[in-house]
Amino acid sequence: MKLAYAVGNASAHKEQLSRSMGMSNAAEVSIGSGGSLSNSRSIAGVFLTQGAPSLTLQAIVQEIRSSVAASFGWHTKAMAKLEGMTSLQENWNGSGSAPPNAEVLESSRRILDILMELDLKPNRIIPSAAEGVAIIFIGQGQRYSDIEILNTGDIILTMKDPATGPSQISALPHDESNLKQSLQDIRPFISQR
Repeated sequence: MKLAYAVGNASAHKEQLSRSMGMSNAAEVSIGSGGSLSNSRSIAGVFLTQGAPSLTLQAIVQEIRSSVAASFGWHTKAMAKLEGMTSLQENWNGSGSAPPNAEVLESSRRILDILMELDLKPNRIIPSAAEGVAIIFIGQGQRYSDIEILNTGDIILTMKDPATGPSQISALPHDESNLKQSLQDIRPFISQR
């Protein structure tokens, strides 16, 4: 028995597992219910599978660490950026803007957690002159989207494509299920050509 490995949801790593196991294509990896691999055993995310290439435990651990760091490094940096915003003072931008309040920072953390779950990495996170936090996505061409979490309690999604005219602006729901569903619209918008 040899080792193959996966980080996170097995179905999301089907192609990676195929390569790790020396199979010619992803169709040869059978994904069972609950994200488990058929005909294999999983111990802490490491799959033990017949016919996989030999890997040392050290190599597997290093690969898992690299994959996790690459996948979630942006999230750690984003959280640190929010933490840095706690030291902003009134008039932080010279135009009289208030800094993001504690509720905005907490809502921003929650949104970043959802974005990480959706594997949707923002390009920038900045304090907003509109008094809050802006989470910015820059897409194909000149497509742009941002989420503004405002001190007023509002969460606003803006999507702008200069080629098609004015910005689309919508208020986002606060409950996690509907918020997550709304945030899923960002990826296809910024990915369009």
